[in-house]
Amino acid sequence: NIFDGGAQGIIHQANCQNTMRSGIAKEIRVRYPEAYEADCKTIAGYYKKLGTFSSVKTNDGKFVIYNCYSQFNYGREKRQTNYEAMYTGLVSIEQNARELGLTTLSLPYNMGCGLAGGSWRIVSAIIDEVFRENRYIDLYVCRYTP
Repeated sequence: NIFDGGAQGIIHQANCQNTMRSGIAKEIRVRYPEAYEADCKTIAGYYKKLGTFSSVKTNDGKFVIYNCYSQFNYGREKRQTNYEAMYTGLVSIEQNARELGLTTLSLPYNMGCGLAGGSWRIVSAIIDEVFRENRYIDLYVCRYTP
């Protein structure tokens, strides 16, 4: 379980509309409303938010939650996951986590591939590219079952 795996940080894909109303984003919003508050401090609908992130240390001190802005909108009519934004966002998150001294991060298996329509083959290659040779951070890819 991504919430019980012992990682110091959790990464999830967020859209640029400040919603967090479905998938694991909804579960994070319910469990850690401070992550949604961090999301709401960014400008809703701002296209240049793609490839960036917001983050917050949870009130219980368990995690740093990273909202990785790698989809602009939401809906199922087309693929919403933006692969370039995911790569850029994950690189920035990895750098921030190192600056904070985090040594373990987790993210959900199939991140950006369920409701947002991405391809796990592509997303996993992006994750591998960013974290494969990382000597500082162990990354756990966790299955999420709502």
